[in-house]
Amino acid sequence: MFTLSRPDEIDCADADADVFPQCDDQDVLTGYTVGDYQGHLFVIPANRYRQNLEFFVEAVDEEYSDELGGADVQILGVSTCGTDAEDRSYHLAYTVGLGDPTSTVPGDRFLGTYEFTERDRGWAIAVAYFGLLTDWELTLDEPLSQIGCGSIRAWGG
Repeated sequence: MFTLSRPDEIDCADADADVFPQCDDQDVLTGYTVGDYQGHLFVIPANRYRQNLEFFVEAVDEEYSDELGGADVQILGVSTCGTDAEDRSYHLAYTVGLGDPTSTVPGDRFLGTYEFTERDRGWAIAVAYFGLLTDWELTLDEPLSQIGCGSIRAWGG
């Protein structure tokens, strides 16, 4: 996923500080953008972003299961954001059961999206959103269908 991701540079003078809380004490944010269930965006360095992506693979808890199924990544579908080509993006929504491999604490269900945008005629992940499903439930009534821009179109549908 790292090679599918696009780094960015955010000029805090042009950014909404409510969305980019790091802009409270920085002028420019450079790196890869990750988002949380509250709509905050954080820009992190490449090595930390790569570590996050590696964790998502290494921490799959093979013993985890719940009403949604097993731990393996389950792609829910794609939602489309934006009304025209200039601001259009696509969210690939998924769930996964993760646990800390160094802990005895049981795993949990995570929900996320990879937001793809087009720049210079190439599509790439602009923002990786990720968090506990229970956290998403704090802000969305139906997170499995509302994450991204909502109206998730089932994978293969």
